[in-house]
Amino acid sequence: MDYEIKRNEFSLEKQLEMVKEDCTYIRYMKNPSIEAQLEAIKQDGCYIKFIENPALEVQLKVVKRKGYDIVFIKEPCLEVQLEAVKQNGYAIRFIKNPSLEVKLAAIRENGYAIECIEEPSLELQLESIKKDSYAIRYIKSPDLKTQLEAVKKDGFAIQFIKEPCFDVELAAVKDNGLAIQFIENPAMEIQIAAVKNNAYAVKYIKNPCLSIVLALKKQKINIEDLK
Repeated sequence: MDYEIKRNEFSLEKQLEMVKEDCTYIRYMKNPSIEAQLEAIKQDGCYIKFIENPALEVQLKVVKRKGYDIVFIKEPCLEVQLEAVKQNGYAIRFIKNPSLEVKLAAIRENGYAIECIEEPSLELQLESIKKDSYAIRYIKSPDLKTQLEAVKKDGFAIQFIKEPCFDVELAAVKDNGLAIQFIENPAMEIQIAAVKNNAYAVKYIKNPCLSIVLALKKQKINIEDLK
């Protein structure tokens, strides 16, 4: 049955009676009242897809409850988009050409939402790292500044960076010496910085040299005690 053809006008009383009986009946109503629209989405926001030109109040109520339900709203306005991503950052995947404001709101709700943004700017990259340093795993070719911010916040974030440069490696082990386990062939300076931060980092250093042993001795630690 083509409900577009069967859509009719009903009294407010009849509209409410119908949607209380079955939320999907709102599809048969021409210009349903706000009351009927709100009643229809009460059970599940997805029923907004059956409402022709849903009121802004109704759209907002739906996305504030479940951001993903923006997928059922045709051409949502900026206000609706913002409320959707504030409820769930990943809702941005259902928004065509989101503005910078919407992108930032999405990332501030969930740093990982940056994976839904193509070629994020440095501003967006840093905002995602501010929310969660591990969000760098979802950034293709992160800027050097982004890499440094990530490892300074959490050294272990280096495991998600391909071919980190010396400065990034050093910043990572200075935050957490154990981050050296994620660095291939660390330079001597990196090794020393790692054990100075955490003596147990020596476990991840193959054939520690005299400089490492001496660095541990300065901390009054015997390397044999760490094996």
